Amino acid sequence: AACDAAVASRDSANERLALAKQPHRPEEIEQAQAAQRQAQAAVKRAQHDLDLLRTRTTPEDLATAQARRDSADSRLRSARAQLRLTESQTTPEDLQAAAAAFQQSKASARRAEADRVSVREAELNVQTLEADWRRAQAALEQAAERAGYTTITAPISGIVTRVNSKKGEYVQGGAVPLPSAEIAMLVITATDRVWIECNIDEADIADVKVGQEAQIYLGKGAEMKGRVEQISPSVRQVQGDVRTFAVKLAVEGDTETLRSGMSVDVDIVTKANKDVVSVPSFSVFDDKEGKFYVYVVEDNVAKKREITKGAEGIERTEVKTGVKVGERVVTSLEAKGLRDGKKVKIKTESEGKEKGKPKAGEEEKEEKDEGGVRVRIGTK
Repeated sequence: AACDAAVASRDSANERLALAKQPHRPEEIEQAQAAQRQAQAAVKRAQHDLDLLRTRTTPEDLATAQARRDSADSRLRSARAQLRLTESQTTPEDLQAAAAAFQQSKASARRAEADRVSVREAELNVQTLEADWRRAQAALEQAAERAGYTTITAPISGIVTRVNSKKGEYVQGGAVPLPSAEIAMLVITATDRVWIECNIDEADIADVKVGQEAQIYLGKGAEMKGRVEQISPSVRQVQGDVRTFAVKLAVEGDTETLRSGMSVDVDIVTKANKDVVSVPSFSVFDDKEGKFYVYVVEDNVAKKREITKGAEGIERTEVKTGVKVGERVVTSLEAKGLRDGKKVKIKTESEGKEKGKPKAGEEEKEEKDEGGVRVRIGTK
């Protein structure tokens, strides 16, 4: 704004200087024109008087009138000359004043232009500083991001169960999309909810549904309940001709006894049959022809009997035909010499604890299972 005002002042002074140099000044021209008009009027009066005197007066009067006329002509010429001088010239003082004002205006304009340049330079400096600040801010953000990489934040809460890297070792992120526990830098086990993964044969997967109950056996008689939560839509493992699907179970109740990586047995209840005959699953065996049998104890003699199986689980197997309720079946199939018609002796758990080791010349195989019997076979 200061620069624009100075430029305007300079232009105004320039106009005044140009006006001073022009061949007219309004006030003086008007005065000179008035003097010219007066001289012209005097000339007309003198000529009138001269003409009148030529007809009425003496030669002396004519001479006087002529003199007056000449004097008026002289004044008229002087007025015209003054008018021309006024129209063609200005006073030196006016020229000096106009020139001084013009020089001052030029100086002000130069100072304003210098100020304009300084302001522009300051604006450029501000823009440069702003650009430097943005670069520094970007560098700070990048440094903060890189610094964040030095701290590894777990995506879940839990317990660190395995550390595969040592201090000073190099690790590469993203090398494996789903790293296994062996190659991962560390393994965290979530403790808020326990899952059990099991592999179900392709022949049985069609019977497994989300929401079905499951029985989980941890060993030493410990059991837990679970429920099917997720079934893999594709084959998980292929071993020879056997293909299995991964099924995830949610464990219900107290899970303090479970540990990551533990092996458990799972019995998913795909079908529940009530009021049926069943035997311990490990008392059932088959032959090369695919027929199924159990040993039924009759009068202390093991009798091989063919059965027709129904629903089958880890602990119990339904028997549609072959055995009746109340009959005893042999569960110690590993006992040496066990065969159809072999004499056996039923042995209870308390008896085994009291007698301790078997007698000389005898071998013994014991195995506990509800619904079955343990036998001792004499070899004498």
